[in-house]
Amino acid sequence: LQAFRDGDLVKQQGEELKVQRNQIKQQGEQVKKDRAQVKQQGDQVKKHEEHINQLQEVRAYQDGKQIKQQADQTKQQVDQIKQEVDQFKQQGDQIKKQVDQIRIDKALMKDHIKHQGVQMREDRTLIKQQMKQKDDEIKAVMKLNKLFVPPIDVAMEDFGGHKKADSTWYSHPFYSHLGGYKMLLAVYPNGIGEGKGTHVSVFAHLMKGEFDDD
Repeated sequence: LQAFRDGDLVKQQGEELKVQRNQIKQQGEQVKKDRAQVKQQGDQVKKHEEHINQLQEVRAYQDGKQIKQQADQTKQQVDQIKQEVDQFKQQGDQIKKQVDQIRIDKALMKDHIKHQGVQMREDRTLIKQQMKQKDDEIKAVMKLNKLFVPPIDVAMEDFGGHKKADSTWYSHPFYSHLGGYKMLLAVYPNGIGEGKGTHVSVFAHLMKGEFDDD
């Protein structure tokens, strides 16, 4: 009877052990599933991390490209400013050269004007001397030849006799001015042409003078 009881106890313990084994097996399978799930989640996390890394790399590339573009634009602006500065410098040098040339020209012109002023004063003095000499010569010639120069008085004598005789009266020759034209007055007491019988006609006749060209 005791042996039978022991056998039942052993059998019962074996059943319990079997149940425990099944439970352990189930727990092992659950652990295995959990590990697979954990692994799957780890793979997903890894993929997310890789995706994030890729986004970061793309962002870094884009930022780097943008920074490079900005750097290139800044360099272009700096180069342009440098060119403008060089142009301003060249213009400044050119203006300085022009100012220096203007100063030189001004100094030369001042000397030239000064020289011309001296020359003009000398020429005026010489011309005055020559004109005075010429006037003296003309006066001497006219005095020698008893020539008359205005202002002079011209008096007609015996107007009535010339009118009655219908003759023309001529004055002494005279000159318009020193070294000028020689002329005389001709008076027609009874007129001439359309003035015949109603007017007195007076004419100035030019003559060949001492100072005319040949």
